[in-house]
Amino acid sequence: MKNEIQIPQGMTRSSYFTEYVPEDVRAVGYVKFDAGLIEEPVTSTGAFTPMGGLHSSVRELTSWVAMFQAGKAEAQVPYRHIQSTLAKAQDDIVERIVTASYGYGLFIEDDSELGRFVSHSGGYPGFGSHMRWHHESSWGIIALGNLTYAPMSVIGAKVMNQIVHLHMKENPKKVVIAPRTIEAMKTVESLLEKWDDTLADEWFAVNMDLDQPRNERRAALEKILEGNLNIERVESSVTSSTLSHAKWSVQSGSKSIEIEMLMSPEKNPRIQKLVIK
Repeated sequence: MKNEIQIPQGMTRSSYFTEYVPEDVRAVGYVKFDAGLIEEPVTSTGAFTPMGGLHSSVRELTSWVAMFQAGKAEAQVPYRHIQSTLAKAQDDIVERIVTASYGYGLFIEDDSELGRFVSHSGGYPGFGSHMRWHHESSWGIIALGNLTYAPMSVIGAKVMNQIVHLHMKENPKKVVIAPRTIEAMKTVESLLEKWDDTLADEWFAVNMDLDQPRNERRAALEKILEGNLNIERVESSVTSSTLSHAKWSVQSGSKSIEIEMLMSPEKNPRIQKLVIK
């Protein structure tokens, strides 16, 4: 272990042997009973060692996480699905689906809002640990606790979610939209400025007038516009979840109007959903 893993990774101060770790830098492990916190006796190398028991630090474990962030891709892809759950909203992070899977010795969580997280936890008498990283943002976290069954995975996941969410807000993804969808966005803006049934016939999918009668849709738009026919797109507002989807805002006078549009799955896509408010 030392020659093949620890030294190449620069983990020269980490050790499986308690006596090799200076007492002034070694954390004491505890277990919590009704009587309070009780110091756990040091677990010597032996039966526990194959599953863990390495004395290490956040500084040295950082190189371990960095190794996976830089490579080892084969260990970080889902091999077996575990479950899909609805994650509760957390501060300004919305509710979302999280799909958990087994990788190769690692756990994979695909978060529909935040992306893919890779992680692994550890437990040992008196200690709990969790390592988690997010390839897209390059952030990683190492959480260590000196208590038996310390819930470091729960704490680490919450902190990491906030870090990644903030990173995504400060570094928004480049919006990629299909050329046909971009053309449809311009068509919608043209209809807002001046309604044209011929243009609507050309661009509306067959379901549009069935979902909302044409005259009702037009009347609703006129009510929203309040006579302001000068439409200007707010370029920074454009977002998209797929090539055939677009959500953006336009300015009409002093009024901001939100638009969401979805294209039909046809060879020559047309507008099949249009929400304006």
